[in-house]
Amino acid sequence: MPIFVVPKVLRDKLGEEATEALVEFLRQVSEQNRVDLLALAEERLERRLAEAVSTIRTEIAAVRSELREEIAAVRSELREEIAGTSAGLRGEMASEFAKVREEMAAEFAKVRTEMASEFAKVREEMAAEFAKVRTEMANHRADLIKWMFLFWVGQVAVILGILFAWFRR
Repeated sequence: MPIFVVPKVLRDKLGEEATEALVEFLRQVSEQNRVDLLALAEERLERRLAEAVSTIRTEIAAVRSELREEIAAVRSELREEIAGTSAGLRGEMASEFAKVREEMAAEFAKVRTEMASEFAKVREEMAAEFAKVRTEMANHRADLIKWMFLFWVGQVAVILGILFAWFRR
């Protein structure tokens, strides 16, 4: 919390009570500005997180849909093969089923591998974006503090100017 030092001349002109009231007012304004800034940063972070989660959910839904389509396609191929075979080809059907199962297992393994790598990429992207958000928040915070300082210095200068003009009369 900043410490406000009121010059002796101003303190003498305003009196102790008014000076303390002025200092308390400046402290309250500074605290309210800090609270408002933190609330704004929190809202922005929550919005970005919600967007990232929404994107991830959409991608997961797309992958699920693709998997379902692939599974449906494989099932339809199997049903067509079964319908087209005759009773005399049962031995051949058994070997074909084994091949299909192996292919499915291989494809599922590939899909699992791809999903794992995609999830890893998404996690890396999220970590990178979170780091960017943190950096951006730190930069905005430093800029805000700089501008707050300049604003308050300007305000103090204006108040001092008004008080000097007032007391010179």
